[in-house]
Amino acid sequence: MAQRSAAYNGLEDRITILHMDLKDASERFGKASFDAVVTNPPYMKLGSGIINPSQKQATARFELSCSLEEVIHSAYEILKPGGRFFMVHRTDRLVDIITAMRNKKIEPKRIRFVHSGIGKKPHLLLIEGMKGGRPELKFMDPLYIYDDKGEYTNEIHDIYGRIK
Repeated sequence: MAQRSAAYNGLEDRITILHMDLKDASERFGKASFDAVVTNPPYMKLGSGIINPSQKQATARFELSCSLEEVIHSAYEILKPGGRFFMVHRTDRLVDIITAMRNKKIEPKRIRFVHSGIGKKPHLLLIEGMKGGRPELKFMDPLYIYDDKGEYTNEIHDIYGRIK
């Protein structure tokens, strides 16, 4: 899916998709070798819902192959000091995320909640952390996906490009 998305967005010459276990990243690339890590890990803890019978979908949604803590640990291992960690996750995991980040010396710096529409509760969050950063968390303005007419907001159009 990542390969398809890169091609769809004309980024296949700038993005390399690696099929590997993230727990092997520091061994493969070396410790402290990246300025930034971007991740969209599985959202659901084991035992917190019905696991999809499709192995691919189950692995993408549930912590079957790796836990939140392992994702953050792997990021810590390959980030340079001062490196940035970016993650998309569910809002109900916020405490787990911040706890795991701080336990691995990745200080949460900015957070933005994603709402499906105005007046709706946030369902996703975007969080940025800094390896070895000092404490200071800034809350960004909410990101709304749909306006009151059910259309993409201008910001979503700006992010994804105008649909013609």
